[in-house]
Amino acid sequence: MGDTWVTDITDLFPSDGRFAEVPEPARRLGAYLAAIAGAGSLAPSGETVQTALRCRRRPGHRACVGYLDVLRLDVPAHIHWRCTSCDDKGLIHGWQGSLWDLSRAREAVDVDDQEKIEVHLPNEEYQLLRTISVLDTDSEHIVVGARRAGRGGARLRCGEEELEELLGFVAFEANHEPERRRQLRLDRLYERMAEALGDG
Repeated sequence: MGDTWVTDITDLFPSDGRFAEVPEPARRLGAYLAAIAGAGSLAPSGETVQTALRCRRRPGHRACVGYLDVLRLDVPAHIHWRCTSCDDKGLIHGWQGSLWDLSRAREAVDVDDQEKIEVHLPNEEYQLLRTISVLDTDSEHIVVGARRAGRGGARLRCGEEELEELLGFVAFEANHEPERRRQLRLDRLYERMAEALGDG
């Protein structure tokens, strides 16, 4: 049986969004809830979305195999989330207008009629993509807004220019990664994503 979290996203961190002074366990939990808020803000109102975000719980000291479903309601403005496996769940409010409100990015993408490209990533590579240290708003929208793929993992959907921009951030991260093992993983991630453009 999971826990039930009721969160005001504005209480998690300082108003400028910096995590530096926050203790590590609280920072990890806050980043997790912020990602849920971001995914929820991208969801169409009243529609449950199957995100590619994995549950953070470890029931029986083993990683939960569940993914998170989110539901955004506008009146009142709440984001409901629930794990598909352990039933961990919660309610997030205070997200509108916060740093984690990506709804404006969603609206910009919704009116863009360019042909979309789908990139399918296994869970390990999607989790690596989520660790990229610097992303602009459009790229953050693509990563956080990824949907769950049929056999697990993530399905990213974006335009060609958006994907090229996201690839630039992956390449930058790889080029500045001092740890050789992570650099190789980032290189493989780049190659897999570039295949969707025909550049791999």
